[in-house]
Amino acid sequence: MRRIVLTLFLFLTACSGGMNFGQTKLWLSTIRYSASPDANGKTVIPFHIVLIYDEKNVDEFKKMSADEFYKKILDRTASGLERDYQNSIQIFEFHAMPGGKLEQARLNNMRCAVILDGTMYAQYQGKTFQKPLLDSRGIEFQFTDKGVELKAFDLG
Repeated sequence: MRRIVLTLFLFLTACSGGMNFGQTKLWLSTIRYSASPDANGKTVIPFHIVLIYDEKNVDEFKKMSADEFYKKILDRTASGLERDYQNSIQIFEFHAMPGGKLEQARLNNMRCAVILDGTMYAQYQGKTFQKPLLDSRGIEFQFTDKGVELKAFDLG
């Protein structure tokens, strides 16, 4: 029993945002994504989800354009960028296949139970997209030839 309590304590105190559960803004745990057959010239669409665990980074990522984000990723890689922010952010990368089936993924190995904010970045069709994440445990991303749409879904 002591080992479980200690593990939980270490997990919670390792979060740079501390243990204030009242601050949690995002309860995301699962995503679904799909792309229409003609999206991105029928080529794969990489996209990233950034979860923010520390209040000091929320405004920066809200203001960061997708172009800026992808420049940072090219310069440092996702894990390098996470280290730059002292692991107070976490980046997940996914790939949507045009015309493919609806994919579902759980966001595993989250670094912190308290997620203050989150943003989705995508780069396709010669454009970049930045969308704030919805306040939902499940978010579906639909990539089309016109852009990307987000909608909440019930995990039921």
